[in-house]
Amino acid sequence: MWLVVLLLAIIVCLAGVIRLRLVDLPLERDEGEYAYAGQLMLQGIPPYKLAYNMKLPGTYAAYAVIMAVFGQTTRGIHLGLIATNGITIVLVYFLGRRLFGQVCGLTAAAAYALMTLSDSVLGLAAHATHFVTLFAMAGMLLLLNSAKTDRALPVFWSGVSFGLAFVMKQPGVFFGIFGGLVILWHELRRRPFLVRRLLARLSIFSIGAVVPIAVVVGVLSVAGVFHQFWFWTFDYAGQYVGHLTIFQGWEEFKVIASRIITHSAGIWVLTAAGLVVSLVGKRTRSAGLMALAFLVASFAAACPGYYFRRHYFIPLLPAAAVFAGAGIEAIWQLVPPKWLPKVWLTGAMLVALLIAFGQTVHRHRRLFFQLSPNEASWALYGRPNPFPEAVAIGDYVREHSKPDARVVVVGSEPEIYFYSQRHSATGFIYMYPLMETQKYAVEMQRQAIQEIEQAKPDFLVFVAVPWSWMQRESSSTEIMEWAQKYIQTDFDQVGLIDIQAEQSVYRWGEQAVAAIPRSPHYLRIFKRLDFSY
Repeated sequence: MWLVVLLLAIIVCLAGVIRLRLVDLPLERDEGEYAYAGQLMLQGIPPYKLAYNMKLPGTYAAYAVIMAVFGQTTRGIHLGLIATNGITIVLVYFLGRRLFGQVCGLTAAAAYALMTLSDSVLGLAAHATHFVTLFAMAGMLLLLNSAKTDRALPVFWSGVSFGLAFVMKQPGVFFGIFGGLVILWHELRRRPFLVRRLLARLSIFSIGAVVPIAVVVGVLSVAGVFHQFWFWTFDYAGQYVGHLTIFQGWEEFKVIASRIITHSAGIWVLTAAGLVVSLVGKRTRSAGLMALAFLVASFAAACPGYYFRRHYFIPLLPAAAVFAGAGIEAIWQLVPPKWLPKVWLTGAMLVALLIAFGQTVHRHRRLFFQLSPNEASWALYGRPNPFPEAVAIGDYVREHSKPDARVVVVGSEPEIYFYSQRHSATGFIYMYPLMETQKYAVEMQRQAIQEIEQAKPDFLVFVAVPWSWMQRESSSTEIMEWAQKYIQTDFDQVGLIDIQAEQSVYRWGEQAVAAIPRSPHYLRIFKRLDFSY
C-alpha cells in the first residue's frame, strides 16, 4: 500500500514540477476571461454584469476561489491549476483501480498526467475543461461506489458532482446524462429488479444534479443579472453552435485528433490495446463497457458546435488513460508465471511503459524543460497572439491610472482587464460575437459603442491581430469604423507594441506619440485627452 501511495505521489509531483517551471506562462484569452470574471466576483460584482460571455459561471467561481487562495496573479491561477490537475490525477488512479486493478490505476494516473501536459490539448492553460473533468471524475467514482448498495447519499453527491461539471461549462451536461444511464443500467441488472428502487435512485441523482444549477439561477436572480445570464448562455449560445456544419467539423476534428494522437502516440497505442483487451476478456468486459461509455460521454462533450478546439478533448483523457492502464493490467493478471516469471513480466511492462511515456516526454522536451514562459506562449499559440504583450499593457495601465479608471480593449484580449485590475468600459470583452454571422451581431456592435461612449474610458487599447477579431467577409465593420473616429477625436497615443517576427518592439510615452508600426500585427494604447493621473 505504501509503495502505491509513494508511486502516486511521485506521479503527481513530477507533473507539478513541470507545470511549476512554467507557472508564469502568460494567460491566453479564455484564461483572461475567467480571471477577469473571477476578479470581479471577488469584488462583489456578479458575472454577466461587466463581462458578457456564453459560458456558464462555474469556472468563474472556480477562478475566484483559486485567486482567493493563491492570489490574483498569473502564478496564482496556474498554482490553482496544479492543484486541480493533481487531484484529478488521483481520481483517475482510483477510477482505474476500481475498474481494472491497482496496476491499471497507477498506469492511468501517469498517462493522464503526461497527456494533460501536452501542447496538443493546451493542457498548461487553466481551461474550463480541467474543471469539468475534475467534477465528472468525482461524479463517476461516487456513482460506481454506490452501484451495488442502497445508500442514497453517494447517489445524491454523484448528481451534485455531475451538476457542477455542467455549471463549469455547458457540454458537461453529457456527463449528467451518462450518470443517469449508468444508474439505469445497474438497476436493470440487479436482482430482484425493483421499479420503485430505480425511480428512487434516479430521482435522488436528478435532485443532486439540479442543486448546483438551482444555486446558480438563484444567486444570479438575486444579483439582478438573470436576464443577461439567460441571453448569453442560452439565446446567444444557441446562435454560436449553429455556425459550422458537421462536414466542416469533421475536417477540424481530423486535424486536432491527429495532433493529439501523434504527440502521445505511445500512450494511445496502449489505449487502443487496452480497449480491445478489456472488451474481449470475459472478466473485464463489464468494466471495459463502463469505461467505453465514459469515453463516449466525454467525446460527446467535445462535439457541440463541431468546433473541436484542442482543449475540448481534455475530458476524454481520463477514459483514454484508464484503457491504457487496462492493457497493462490484463497482461499482469493473465500471463501465467509458468510462461514468464513475475520479475521478467514486471521488467517487460516497465520497458513498455518507458517507451510509451518516453515518446511523449521526448516529443515535448523543449516545452517541458527548455522554453521560458514567454517562449512557451509563442510556441503554444503562435507568434502574433499578444499574450506576453498583454502583461506589459496591463502593467502600464495600472501604474498610470487610479483604481476607478475605466479601460476598453477594442479586440478580444480580456486578460488585459485582469492584468490592469481596472473595469472594462463595456461588457463586450470579446469582439468575436460582433464579427460572427449571427442575428445579434450588428445589435451587439451598437450596444458596445453605446456602452463605451457612456463610460468614457480613460484608456483604449486597439488590437490589430486577426485572431483577436476573427473577422469574416460578411462581418459588419461598423464598430471598427466608429473606433477609428472615436480614437482620433478623444485620445492620444501613449503606447505602441509592434509584434515583429523575432521580437516585439515596445514604445511608451513620448516615444509612442508619433510611432508607426512596421508589422501588420500590433497593439496601440491610447489615453483620453482630458485624463489626468
